[in-house]
Amino acid sequence: MERPAGPRRSERVVTPEAVALDLQTATVATRGLAQVVDVLLQAVAALLVVAALGLADVDSASGAVFVTVVLVAIFLVRVGYPVLFETRFGATLGHMAMGLRVVTVDGAPIRARQALARVAVGLFEIDATFGAVALVTAATRHDGRRLGDLAAGTQVVSTRVGTGAAVALDLQVPQHLREWAAALDTSGLARPERTALRRYLLRAGDLPPQRRDDLAGALADRLLPRTAATRPDGVPAHDVLVAIAATLTDEGRPATSLQDLPPPPPPSGPFAPPG
Repeated sequence: MERPAGPRRSERVVTPEAVALDLQTATVATRGLAQVVDVLLQAVAALLVVAALGLADVDSASGAVFVTVVLVAIFLVRVGYPVLFETRFGATLGHMAMGLRVVTVDGAPIRARQALARVAVGLFEIDATFGAVALVTAATRHDGRRLGDLAAGTQVVSTRVGTGAAVALDLQVPQHLREWAAALDTSGLARPERTALRRYLLRAGDLPPQRRDDLAGALADRLLPRTAATRPDGVPAHDVLVAIAATLTDEGRPATSLQDLPPPPPPSGPFAPPG
């Protein structure tokens, strides 16, 4: 990681082919405006609930019902809304309005547990302190992450400067490598190696066969010593990398964002064996 100059901050990952892949982190001001939009929307939703209760003629005799409905509505508005939208779309409506997206630290889609962690910590650093703690934390860090991001392993990036949507990977261990993959020890793979692996898999389908083979071989040579495994004879490096990534997915380690989805794409996709 490095700290680029200028007002905008960029988290940079370098692949084995020395290509810098930038995730443009959102500015504090942009995130603040997104939060304002979300707060206004949540306030409108809360007012609509109160109005609906008024129309339903909930009187003082039904005070317990009134309080219960209000508390449930507050929970859904404050917790359910961001968790649902960030998990399903990668962004709340406020984020969308400002061109932002919440991703993991290596650029993948976040899961519900990560969205819930962001919200839970946000109840303290945003709600309880009127955003002061979140503002100070984000403003003093080079990556602009608040406490909720640190707890969840996430960051907020701008989709208006080339980051695009986060992409989840479809992964399965190749049939001929299942016995070999079962003995892999991936605990030695740190975030940079996992990120480089993910970036390779996302780009593999767009690379010429020879270039893909060269890149896969270099990356496999880098990763295998950290897995206590050797490359099987006669097996393409690409297949080895898919097996490693799929093993990370199956283990469900919090540090990896290689997510388990339906069966892999057809042979023309990025997970096809080298031609």
